[in-house]
Amino acid sequence: MLANMVTFYNPAKVLLYLKELKEKIPVFMEIDPSYLCNHACLWCRYHHPNGVLPLDYMVALLDKYPQVRGVRITGGGEPLINPATPQFILECSQRGIKTGIETNGGLLRKDSIEIIGNNCQYCRISLDAATIETHRRLHGSKGDFERILDNVRALRETKLAELGISYLVVDENVDEITHLAELNLPVSYIHFKPIIQGVNRQTQKKALKAIKALEQQVSYPLIYGRLVQDHFHRPGLKCRVTALFTRAAADGKEYVCCEHVGEEAFLRENWDGSTERCASCRYAPYNEVLEIYYTNTLSHEFL
Repeated sequence: MLANMVTFYNPAKVLLYLKELKEKIPVFMEIDPSYLCNHACLWCRYHHPNGVLPLDYMVALLDKYPQVRGVRITGGGEPLINPATPQFILECSQRGIKTGIETNGGLLRKDSIEIIGNNCQYCRISLDAATIETHRRLHGSKGDFERILDNVRALRETKLAELGISYLVVDENVDEITHLAELNLPVSYIHFKPIIQGVNRQTQKKALKAIKALEQQVSYPLIYGRLVQDHFHRPGLKCRVTALFTRAAADGKEYVCCEHVGEEAFLRENWDGSTERCASCRYAPYNEVLEIYYTNTLSHEFL
């Protein structure tokens, strides 16, 4: 069963790009089209000035990194608040670049659903609740919940390969996990994860018990590996994977890590390789694979 994995998160894939890694050629880009957002989530850690990337700037990034093969559209804000985002998806598609978008789903409309559905590899919607009341309380949204569910169903009618739901587990929504079955979501998976600050043990225990119960009620996979063991930074582990990707933020600057957007020390042109300020690391599994590969004292050819 696919209970604890999503294929595009397989850290061993980093070994496919050893040549690019050696030459420090980015093959993957994360981009924040906007710092603006139509929701006000309780856990939001982004407190940047307003910013929206123009289409020509985003297209120029594709020219700057011609070997990029995948683009993850996400943000410190809501990417679809930027009217240029659907056109950027089309531009990526025309260049043969696979794209994925992460959105709160509230601004999806017929035209953007069609573009995402026919041109993206995946779309992941941050739902984080199973009821209108909890969604309103956590997201600070007004009447978006039912609209988002309708948008999920509309996306399922497109050619979209993977349609996922993201569920950040916090004290306020842990008791609603089993109620997700009542929504009859036509999704490829639900991804349960902790907020960046982590989850307390009691909430973690309740969440895992509820997820196990939910697994018996739904036919799609539930991914919850990070709730079992989150990816904390390992002191002394070199951060090599940053050579393969760039994070283009809505402030018009590029960073080496999504966890440090807005920090001058982590600008691509400034970063000296230091990880002393890192607490968590989404790419820790990738760096662990590379550590094993590069420190193998025998031969890379022997498995």
